Parts: sequence; structure tokens; C-alpha cells
Amino acid sequence: DLLTLVSLQGLLARNSKSGIIIEYDSSVKSYTSMLRSYYSDVCKMTYSSGLWSTVSSEIDSVDGYILTDRGDDSINVANSLAAQLNAIIVTENNRAAAENRGLKCLLDVSDKDDAWLRQSEYWDKLDKDIAFMINTGYTEHLRDYAIFCGSYVFSDSDDTPKKLTDRVGHMNDNFIVFGWNTACGEFDTVKTFASINGSIIASDFAKNLSALSAFSLNEAHQKTEAAESASADKHTVCFVISDGDNLQWTLNDFQTSDKWWANKKRGDFYTGWGLPASMIDVAPAA
Repeated sequence: DLLTLVSLQGLLARNSKSGIIIEYDSSVKSYTSMLRSYYSDVCKMTYSSGLWSTVSSEIDSVDGYILTDRGDDSINVANSLAAQLNAIIVTENNRAAAENRGLKCLLDVSDKDDAWLRQSEYWDKLDKDIAFMINTGYTEHLRDYAIFCGSYVFSDSDDTPKKLTDRVGHMNDNFIVFGWNTACGEFDTVKTFASINGSIIASDFAKNLSALSAFSLNEAHQKTEAAESASADKHTVCFVISDGDNLQWTLNDFQTSDKWWANKKRGDFYTGWGLPASMIDVAPAA
């Protein structure tokens, strides 16, 4: 059900019909509260009682469904094709529920893999500036944003630089990959993409990006302090709390946990905070 919901989330954002924010936890709820407050003129939030009531209310926004198996490579194939077919993603478990609401199966990829996708008629139509590396066992992470972008989605299982290069060799210069790869390791993953004019944004647990990216930030100001004069008998110490390049961490418990931004002692001493530059596009309000 969650897989179907996030696919609908991505389609609605892509078609500029409306947005869905799924309140997974307290971190997301803090964002929805903030959005209601600061974007009340463009943000209307309604409560939905469940998946299929939401699908039924947006039935005219989709053309059908793609059938997949959750947990194998076919989930990433379906994720890659949902935008092109304007189709929600459905597993066998909820196929009947989809058809009972008048949705037709546009494509069955339950037995398809990445090799099939690359040889298919859909391959050349996938976005070549942004790609997504998502674990096949993940249901809600990043999948809505991949559909919003109309992008290629591939597994995080590649364990050598050669395999990673083969995956994204077709991409344009300065391409971006959202996600992460623990199999190849941080150093080789970053180095591999950089060596072919690409980069990666650590974001494999990021959620709701298709909805969060819809808001704009009119202005942003860096808080600055006057520099003290240098002194021969002083050492200057700078405190910077980081992993700030990590989009998922910044959007999850960074701002609600008392270990980080929500700590009661924040402000007692000067501290710098690292933030991912990608937030200005994918989650400007946050």
C-alpha cells in the first residue's frame, strides 16, 4: 500500500495537480506544521482516511497501474517507468483493489530486470541529468521524487567502480545521483561518479521530496558575526557540526532530536551547521 501511495505522490507532484505529504514521524509533522504556517496561501492540507480513498479521489490523474514484485529488481523498473506511463505502482497483493476502482494494468514488469529496461523502448526517454540509486527492499524512500523527475532508478548493490560506471555511463555531464551505495563504499562511490563528471547526494532515506520541492524560498540570509582581531596570544577555535552534506539526516531527526538542532544548549556558544546545498531545490522550506 505504501509503495502505491508514494507512486501516486510522485505522479501528482509531476502533474502539478496536488501534493501529498506522508506524515511518517515527528520530523515530517514538524514540516507540515511549518508549511501550514508559512505557506498558508498556497498550502492546503486535507486528511485522507487511507490509500484507496486517496487513489479514488485522484483517479482521473492517472492512466492505470504497473504491476511489480516488491523486493527484487522489478520494483526499480516500475519506479523508472511510472512517470512515462503516468501509472501508479501496484503489487499482486493490491492488484484487485486497483482494478476494482477502474484502473487497468498498463505494463507487467514483475519478471523484468535492469537489463530488460535498458533494451526497452522506454530507456532513451528517461531523464539523463538525475538518477536514483535505491535498495530494492526500500518502499517509500526517494521513490516519489524519482517519479517526479522521470528518472532512471537502479539498485545499490553494485560493489565495484566498474559496475557503477556502467550504470550511469549514459548520463549527461554534471549528472546527479540521489541515494547511496554501501556495497561499493563511500570513497569508491563518490570517486567513481566524480571521475565521470557526476556527483552523489547522500539521501537514501529521504522522503516526501516530490512534495517538499514544490515550495519556493523567497530569500535566505546567512547569519554572520563580526570577526575578532587576530591576537598572538590566542588560538581561534571553530565548532562546525556536520554530516551536513547528508540530505536524509538533515530532513529526518536533525531538527527534532535534542542531540542536534533541538538541543537546549544551542545558542549558548557560537556554532556552525553544515547543510546540503541541494536543499535549496529539493526542500527549500526545510
